[in-house]
Amino acid sequence: MDILIKDGDMVLDKTGAPIYISGDDEILQQALFMIGTKKGAFIYNKEMGIQAVTSPCTQRAMKELESRLKEAVMKIEGVRLFLQDAEELIDGRVKALITLIRGNKEIEAEVIMDADL
Repeated sequence: MDILIKDGDMVLDKTGAPIYISGDDEILQQALFMIGTKKGAFIYNKEMGIQAVTSPCTQRAMKELESRLKEAVMKIEGVRLFLQDAEELIDGRVKALITLIRGNKEIEAEVIMDADL
């Protein structure tokens, strides 16, 4: 069981108590956390996260981005990831639209990642 996180903040119910999630919802939230974390930035697990990515301006770069995203979640059993689209932001970071699937649960999310310099 985990606390529901949205836009980096805990989600609270109308009484101010945190909303808890479990099952596929919890697993997919963990996958999003892994993708949204720069590899090496999490003190308790330096292997968690995604390496910086290159600008998705070519088909080859898009394949590389999808490969890095899938690598970030491959240790989570039953999670499948699909890259729908990606673009370079004005500050050089990369925004990707992804779909995560586990069991009957599917979520679409935007993820913003650091780019290779």
